[in-house]
Amino acid sequence: MNVPDDQVASRLLDRIDQKSGERDTLLIVLYKPKRMAEEEWACEYSIESLASPPRRRAIFGVDAMQALVLSLRTIHAELDALRSRGVDLRWFGDSDLGFRE
Repeated sequence: MNVPDDQVASRLLDRIDQKSGERDTLLIVLYKPKRMAEEEWACEYSIESLASPPRRRAIFGVDAMQALVLSLRTIHAELDALRSRGVDLRWFGDSDLGFRE
């Protein structure tokens, strides 16, 4: 597997659509925070699946740590939103995906 230089971490989740029974895998990737301006940092992440094209999103903070923490919180919120639409997500068979605070 070829890992980009700016990738910090990744996680694979099993995704099961409760309505259709469709199954696939989600790949969550977190990238290194980057300085954008004096007190502005961006931390990008992506949530990808076989059913959707990859899309990187950026979350901003006043320093690298805030941008990183806010990115993790946003990932958690996006996964919760998927669950509210009837998607079951599992990490090694467990419903705790490891993104809670």
